[in-house]
Amino acid sequence: MEKNTANTTILFSLHALEHLSRKYMERRMREATGEDLPNNSGFIMHYLEYHEAEGPVYQKDLEKAFHLSKSTITGLVQGLEQAGYVSRESVKEDARLKRVVLTEKGRKHNNLVKKLLQEMDEQMSETLTAEEKEIFIKSCEKMRNRICMESTKEDKQLC
Repeated sequence: MEKNTANTTILFSLHALEHLSRKYMERRMREATGEDLPNNSGFIMHYLEYHEAEGPVYQKDLEKAFHLSKSTITGLVQGLEQAGYVSRESVKEDARLKRVVLTEKGRKHNNLVKKLLQEMDEQMSETLTAEEKEIFIKSCEKMRNRICMESTKEDKQLC
């Protein structure tokens, strides 16, 4: 009988680590803010803050950036708007367009996320030697490059 090696594969290990780290961050954010936000909310708010200097960000930009459907992005933005993290503002040139803008509450949230991510990164880094950390990062980069080499044109946008 062949031994079950599912929990020793690279994909299983990456999935388990991603799942645990996401749940950990969700709990820390809930403790810090008293609110539950959907998984992609933090990424969306970070995207808004990072890209605001380039010009207005619209929901269609978020759809493309995150490879999510219009209805999914609409639901996420509505949830963020109801929680006070973003607002949607009309554009003078086209009343149909609504740009998505980070509110002050959203900016504070982003700062908190950055702080918690830094703390978590430091905690995880403490478990590795400098050499192990370097090997881990280089190994992840090699795997990303391999996947990107074999990706379709559509998937290459992620690379």
